Amino acid sequence: MGKTDHDWIDTLKLSDEEHHQILERMGDDTKESRFADLRADDRVAFELPSGAVMKLYHPGGTITTHLIHPRNLSRKGMSFLHGNYVHTNSRCEVYLRTFKNQTAVVEGSIMWCRHVHGRVHEVGVQFAHPIVMSAFVKNSPEPHATPLRQALAPLHNRLLYVEDCADDRDLLAFYFKNVGVEISKAAEALAALEMCESQPNLEVIITSSVLPGVSGLELVEMLRAAGFKRTIMVLITDATPATEQAALALGATIVMNKPYQFADLAARLREHLPSGAADAAEQGLISDHWSNIPMRPLILSFLDHLEKQVAQLAAFIHDTENRKLLEKMCVEMRGTAGGYGFPTIAAEVQKLYDDAHGNMPVATLESHALELTRLCQAAGLIHQRQQV
Repeated sequence: MGKTDHDWIDTLKLSDEEHHQILERMGDDTKESRFADLRADDRVAFELPSGAVMKLYHPGGTITTHLIHPRNLSRKGMSFLHGNYVHTNSRCEVYLRTFKNQTAVVEGSIMWCRHVHGRVHEVGVQFAHPIVMSAFVKNSPEPHATPLRQALAPLHNRLLYVEDCADDRDLLAFYFKNVGVEISKAAEALAALEMCESQPNLEVIITSSVLPGVSGLELVEMLRAAGFKRTIMVLITDATPATEQAALALGATIVMNKPYQFADLAARLREHLPSGAADAAEQGLISDHWSNIPMRPLILSFLDHLEKQVAQLAAFIHDTENRKLLEKMCVEMRGTAGGYGFPTIAAEVQKLYDDAHGNMPVATLESHALELTRLCQAAGLIHQRQQV
């Protein structure tokens, strides 16, 4: 860490095991939703066992240097664990190591600080200038992460990956988590069969063709015999036509060669998503923000309120004396629906507003209200389905 090797203050003095345990507990912390809107870019896990050095410029003019424990990183910021409260808007410099073992000094400012427990605080930093993620993080976020989030949202907690290599399991889980999808994992076929029985909501199973004991191809056959009718993807390593044909003959839906590009794998899966979920995604009924996991309870709460508001709008349509109130509700609902990631609903509300403002016949307004009711019910159904 260069000149700062012997000049920093470690306010936490955590062992690697304590650090990892804290991060695991924080992964389930619902309080994080308070800070989701302060994060300017998608973040990935970023743990450094040896920590990183940060120079902190305090409001009173004091400068201190600390060993911090990074939690995650993005192009535009990071968060880290610290043993003291840090004042927001304080300027800082973070010393990060690149893959070429060079020190990069990244300037930024403290955006937020929250107490976790004991003396542990989590601190959020916004960088003065975006960094190049690939210089610091292997398997950095894909350039097409946002479209993939929308495309794969229906698979959250509905995909099982069967692979005996722990590194491969973790890698694919990382890719999916980076686009907002948590997946289940199994190391061998019999465990996968048990998980299928206990998780009837599974939509997709991805399995390696080579597994210890029962092979991946035998697993496909057993899954079909047990009545699993949904998508099964087989990842093969020998890439021979005979292996591919055997997998398809036994019931595989998709066969892909290893190694693969995650974007290609995601595109193949997208073709085989459940028709209802796929239609909903194309119609904009899955929130654009559904991949922001801490925001999901807010989205579901919004949908509950929205359905009641649409019913109220429908009642106002026949009350010409309250037409101005109808228009006011439309303006508010349009903005809120857009803010929660439902552009299709916002567009339909805009049509209702335009026709109400233009004194169109009641029958025309009723058609918009019916369409809004259908959209809200479909969105609620799709999003509740993701929570199963």
